[in-house]
Amino acid sequence: MTLPDTSFTFQLLPSTSADDRKIEPDMVLITPPNEQKNFQLQWPFGGAILDQSGATHPGTFVNPVNVS
Repeated sequence: MTLPDTSFTFQLLPSTSADDRKIEPDMVLITPPNEQKNFQLQWPFGGAILDQSGATHPGTFVNPVNVS
């Protein structure tokens, strides 16, 4: 059985001010479409991104998932 290739991109909103609430991830959990198990990937980007936990229109998100 051959599994389809899946790809996705992140839209990141970087932290630009010392006063920003920020997070610095080192790992990301990925759950593929139609799956219940996730896997871990190292966060390769480094640096801080803006903490948007209370945002109604966040600037950091996963773009649509492509399956081929």
